[in-house]
Amino acid sequence: MTLFEGLPSRFRGEESDVDTSEIWMKKFNIVSMLKKWSDETKVSVFKLWLEGNAAKWLEKEESSSTNVKSMADWETDFLSEFKGNIKPQAGNLITLSQLNMEYGEHISKFNSRYREYLHTIPTKMYTPEWVKESYIASLNKIDSDVWWKIAQESDALTYTEVMKEAERLRNR
Repeated sequence: MTLFEGLPSRFRGEESDVDTSEIWMKKFNIVSMLKKWSDETKVSVFKLWLEGNAAKWLEKEESSSTNVKSMADWETDFLSEFKGNIKPQAGNLITLSQLNMEYGEHISKFNSRYREYLHTIPTKMYTPEWVKESYIASLNKIDSDVWWKIAQESDALTYTEVMKEAERLRNR
């Protein structure tokens, strides 16, 4: 078994990373424990196993600190720097079109959730016209009177204007 066998992929601190910083560090620690590495070896391999943005961070950390850090120190700093290095799950059009208003939810809150979810979907996947039609279809499940009024006058409106009009009509 070689020194580097079993280690996770090199960590870049970028969206291309296979694992989050937390998972990557757990894997690194398991391998170092199984191989019974000294703290000095752990630190050396840890530094070697960083690339890209993570290597740049390491370089900055090493140049700004005169103290010798233990592996525990490096781990704390690493996790602090790359915390939340989680790829957001891309949304999809089917889920957006099936969003429902929750019991007791105000239309403005529903609109906010709708827009938030819309922003998780890559823009190349939809057109503003599709978003408007999907939103209008959702209105039919929420309030058929509001849906009917908006469906008759929506041709000249953008989807954000349709949302504002739905709020105005529901708040009467």
